[in-house]
Amino acid sequence: MLKNNKIFFLLISVLVLILSMPSCKILQRPKKVQEKTEFISEKDFYQKYSEIFAYKLNGTENKKLVTTISGWLGVPYKYGGCDKKGTDCSCLVKMIYQDVYGIDLNRRSIDILKNSIKVKRKNILEGDLVFFKTSENKYSHVGIYISNNKFVHSTTKKGVIISDLDEPYWSKTYFSAGRIKN
Repeated sequence: MLKNNKIFFLLISVLVLILSMPSCKILQRPKKVQEKTEFISEKDFYQKYSEIFAYKLNGTENKKLVTTISGWLGVPYKYGGCDKKGTDCSCLVKMIYQDVYGIDLNRRSIDILKNSIKVKRKNILEGDLVFFKTSENKYSHVGIYISNNKFVHSTTKKGVIISDLDEPYWSKTYFSAGRIKN
């Protein structure tokens, strides 16, 4: 009988211990983590970003490029700046290329130009670089071609914007286009 009492007491003790610790991590089942994913159709994606970019996208643009550019629009210009608090043109290009293509470009537009293959203007593709001479005989400005004659760049007055290559100022200062060497 004494042996049965010991077993009974032991079982009661374990049961009391278990019931007194309901918040113990060991006894809790892990919660299934559900990632919130927003589904957006191709049509809705390109319509949304066409509105953000203020021109109709083709519907074939690289989505990562589009969303990355969108995150930089409106960032103010800062000479030598290299983050979303302020950036210059070459750092904007460097950061977008790093994020979208995993390519680490040089920091200065002249060095980026030297490391690219020249492309005729009529053959420019999405992601190609466009270079401008905005100062006397200096390749002092760079942007990234998106589509439909539009490119993203950082300007001193408006910060990061999308412009058209045929706008008078950009048409006049256009120097060349380049494709990054692999």
